Amino acid sequence: MHKNATFLILLGTLLVAGGVVLGEWEKAREWQVRQQLLNRQHVSPAGNMPSTPEINPATGWKIFRDKNVPITFEYPQELSYTEKNKNPEQNFLGIGFDSKIYSLSMVFSPEGKGLPNSVVSFGNANLRLGGEEFSVDLMEDKDDDSTFIAVPPKEKINNIFGVHYPSIAFHMILQCKDSCDRSEALSILKQIVSSIHLASDTR
Repeated sequence: MHKNATFLILLGTLLVAGGVVLGEWEKAREWQVRQQLLNRQHVSPAGNMPSTPEINPATGWKIFRDKNVPITFEYPQELSYTEKNKNPEQNFLGIGFDSKIYSLSMVFSPEGKGLPNSVVSFGNANLRLGGEEFSVDLMEDKDDDSTFIAVPPKEKINNIFGVHYPSIAFHMILQCKDSCDRSEALSILKQIVSSIHLASDTR
């Protein structure tokens, strides 16, 4: 009788311990699946850009290059590449940069997606891309006077990118933080736009 009781206690203990281990394993498995799903939407910068970006000696600015992005461009040294968000199902790709003074994002998406609702034009910048030179609209968010946007014409972009990037448009958004100077921000945005090249171009 004593042996049976001991056996039952031991069996019960093993069952409880097994249940705890199984529960922890299920939690770990669920976490892994969740992370895999998140990683499909978000790609960390570590594997997509060199830790020390190339510098253009003529301007002192960093050069952005990424094998999944059809263009390259320059950006101020104080900005750091922070993230890349990709959602192939929605034909969306976003790239982010940040500093104490500015945040910069470039968005590839169907026309209009990711743009503020109310914008007004304040000028333009020249862009030479794929052997063509054209004007890019520079706009300002009417509801937020610290947000500036550059929107190249979609038709031109489609013609240049061709079948590899059909029905896609891109725009850049530069946002000023508290200590930002507006005229300096506009100058920076113009210079970034003018530095854009096709990734396939050698320079």
